Amino acid sequence: MGKWTKFLMAAVLAAVGMAGSVGATPSVRDVIAQTDAIAMPDWQLPDIDRSLVAPGLRLWVLNEARLPTVELFFLFPHGTFADADTQLGRNELMAAAWRAGGTVAHSPEAFAQALERRAIAISVDPKPEYTLVTLSCLKPDLPVALDLFKEWFLHPRFDADRFDLVKRQMAQELREIADYPERLAAYVYPQLVYGPRNKWGRMLRLRDIESVSRQAVQSAYGQMISAGPVLVGATGDVTATDVRGFVADLWKDKSLPLASSPAFVPMARKAWPVGVTLIPKAGDQSTVLVGHLGERRTNPDKFALLLANYMIGGDAFNSVLGSELRVTRGLVYGIYSSYGIETDYGIFRIYGKTSAGKTEEVLDFIRKGVADVVSGKSVTVPALELAKRAILSSLLFSNERKGDLLTTLMTFDHYGYSPTYLETFVTEIKAVTIEDIRRVSRLYFYPDRFTVLVVGPQNLSGSLGVWTPSQIVPAEALLD
Repeated sequence: MGKWTKFLMAAVLAAVGMAGSVGATPSVRDVIAQTDAIAMPDWQLPDIDRSLVAPGLRLWVLNEARLPTVELFFLFPHGTFADADTQLGRNELMAAAWRAGGTVAHSPEAFAQALERRAIAISVDPKPEYTLVTLSCLKPDLPVALDLFKEWFLHPRFDADRFDLVKRQMAQELREIADYPERLAAYVYPQLVYGPRNKWGRMLRLRDIESVSRQAVQSAYGQMISAGPVLVGATGDVTATDVRGFVADLWKDKSLPLASSPAFVPMARKAWPVGVTLIPKAGDQSTVLVGHLGERRTNPDKFALLLANYMIGGDAFNSVLGSELRVTRGLVYGIYSSYGIETDYGIFRIYGKTSAGKTEEVLDFIRKGVADVVSGKSVTVPALELAKRAILSSLLFSNERKGDLLTTLMTFDHYGYSPTYLETFVTEIKAVTIEDIRRVSRLYFYPDRFTVLVVGPQNLSGSLGVWTPSQIVPAEALLD
């Protein structure tokens, strides 16, 4: 249990009379107040052994000998953005077929059994700009795990039957999106904001999955393991000596690039379509997504933007939208916002779920809530302090496990951040002032220029007032 977690537990135990004192049972508000009174610990980055294994191949080791486990992470600068428009889904299928397809020496079933016998886990997680491969095992099983991983990494089978199964499974998962309004809205919304020709807005369709061949997937695998630079991380009961030779051996016959090629052409200007799209979905509820383009990682205002977003909708009860729409008016089942900060422009989006008959009212209040922040009406010092505490607490909790911390740092390195970026993040968040919030709110939020998506009953098309849909698109047309 980490230091901050212990502080929180101590406060809660004290508040409910379990720390040696007896008294009246406190209210939830009392517990929260006592917890909020605890000073947050300073962020301390643990020591990481960083070394160069070969040109374009680096190794980071974060030793945590108290745990009897080992995790290895391989970050490749090759993700789904490497798919051509005519081969969407190629790298997602590659990841699944590679993991499930066995090796040249072992069938998929035999390889899976070999892993299961020693509780060894291998995963492949493709992201737009990179792919993360993970190996985990108990320390006594590390030699066996490394041997199996090497066999799988260098000599994958991409079994034909498993490849066909993976394609069917992926197609079924895509079809099922239409059954869940929240998933459907999240799937469609980026294309509405970015447009179909932007890589951030591309949507995988059933016809894309069907068109990807096994040979194309094998080609994607070859491109990925030849991409560089590669960053390898190791954590747990492990030292650089334990894995350095293994890592070098994986690439002994390859020369890795020293710099990765851009995965996409950035947008020339920040622009998005304004309008309302309705996807008909039978029922008495509606799901809404409202927003516009966000910002880039290189924008120095991003720290203030993260805090401003939290004040708008980052808290289910205490944010502007949460307090008004959920607590005071009871108009929504859920409401939250996020501000996307990506290599190119991300997306600022507000998600809400309500009864169909309240859709227009909810959209009105979303626009008013954002407008009140832009005008400064809802920007207060207590709200800013709450946002700072929440974001920094989330940083501590999400990176308390050393494996999560190491992958966070590896990802930051991939994006070009400095080795001390986490400390910089904490410092910058703490330094944001109420004047900064007012300034960025005026500059980066556009309540009168929303891209709106509603997933709800067909009859909403004539009952949304100023939010009358400019287009109605059946879910099937988006997936096929």
